[in-house]
Amino acid sequence: MPADDNLRPINFGRDHPNHMVITSRNSSWIRALALQSIMLRRVRASIVLFILTCAGVLSVNLAGADESVPMNVSITEANNGSTIDVAIGATVNVFLKVPESEIYKASCLWSNITVSGAAVLQEEKKAVLLPTGVTATSFKALQRGEAKLRSSRLDCSKGLTTEWRVNVRVT
Repeated sequence: MPADDNLRPINFGRDHPNHMVITSRNSSWIRALALQSIMLRRVRASIVLFILTCAGVLSVNLAGADESVPMNVSITEANNGSTIDVAIGATVNVFLKVPESEIYKASCLWSNITVSGAAVLQEEKKAVLLPTGVTATSFKALQRGEAKLRSSRLDCSKGLTTEWRVNVRVT
């Protein structure tokens, strides 16, 4: 085979994840393809980490955050009247469920969950598929302070309005 001055090998090295030796007349597109492959793997890994973090499966401890204060908290109707401590950067998920006997009565469902102290807790928009009878929202703790979460519903079995209140203290 005659020697061609335009043929040049690409060698990424044995330790490189894309180790290969390719000979081509114009190998710049092959280099670009190899770099795109590496970047795509990094983007995929970043997306997986992002999804796990948003889902609350993976949490990151911020530098200086108190280890005893949770980074992800789920609050339910059982927490009514309590004060919950969270760290700055924590995600606060609220799930309010009505009793089985009242899930199909629209007037008995929990109202939208409101926050006073929006500078402390900011509502996050998340697409979540919820079971019938559950009202939910998610907040991000932005800064130190206290915020009050509220909701209400008509207790159809008693004919009374039920108030739900939780204080969230961000430390």
